Amino acid sequence: MIKQKLIDGVREVGWAEVEAMAYPTLHICRTDTPGSEQNRGITVEEWKAIISSDDTLHEIEQIVGRNPMSGETIYVPVPHSAKWEGHPEGELCHFFYRQGEVVVEHTIDKWTLDKAEDVARELSAEVYVEDWD
Repeated sequence: MIKQKLIDGVREVGWAEVEAMAYPTLHICRTDTPGSEQNRGITVEEWKAIISSDDTLHEIEQIVGRNPMSGETIYVPVPHSAKWEGHPEGELCHFFYRQGEVVVEHTIDKWTLDKAEDVARELSAEVYVEDWD
């Protein structure tokens, strides 16, 4: 089940609510305060073990892009992150490791959410959603 952190607590939300969010971000973590300094629950070693055991996750250390104005190649460091290559529609999706949690941004659909929940189960963690709208 997906959870959303609120000012006065935590509530469970369904896919329909996540789908209605403008800019959802998923946090796979072991705390009810995603993104906090207290969150040191998932170690790099645990996360890398998940990546190694999953044929659809591939470890990456950077994302390569192109500046649309200059055409220059851009390298963005994303240490201990993974590219998910199992999306049924071939969508590009990254799972970023940040401060003891795994974060998924931008490509949030039902399949990505299902994958996040699978990863969370493997890590004995939970999925929290945050809306940046």
